[in-house]
Amino acid sequence: RIDSLKSEVSTAVIDSIPSIYNQLSDAFISFNPDSSEAFARKALNLSREQKNKKQEAIALRNIGYALSKKGEDYEAIKNYREGILVSRIAGKKDIEASGGKIDGIVESPIEGSKGGNKEYLAWITK
Repeated sequence: RIDSLKSEVSTAVIDSIPSIYNQLSDAFISFNPDSSEAFARKALNLSREQKNKKQEAIALRNIGYALSKKGEDYEAIKNYREGILVSRIAGKKDIEASGGKIDGIVESPIEGSKGGNKEYLAWITK
């Protein structure tokens, strides 16, 4: 599957390349989170250039997932949050619209410095 996706990139129309990179990111996640993150970042850059919010949200989710697999939980959460925001901007209600599943939400014990804002952490899987 990985080899066929890699070969698709060279012949694909430019608009479909972010989707292919996101699929490659998915394919690598279980055994090589570094490669998964690299493909997701390529998808992110291209989707932003193309203003493709759906693929941008998926790329952010994939980056978050790869970072989480590498133990970089704080950075992972930042990417998940940004993905949720992008999904909402694109007219989606939540991360589930871009392929993720929210398995739980926990209120953070840390209170925000501006106005006592509450923060929440979400456990998101594919």
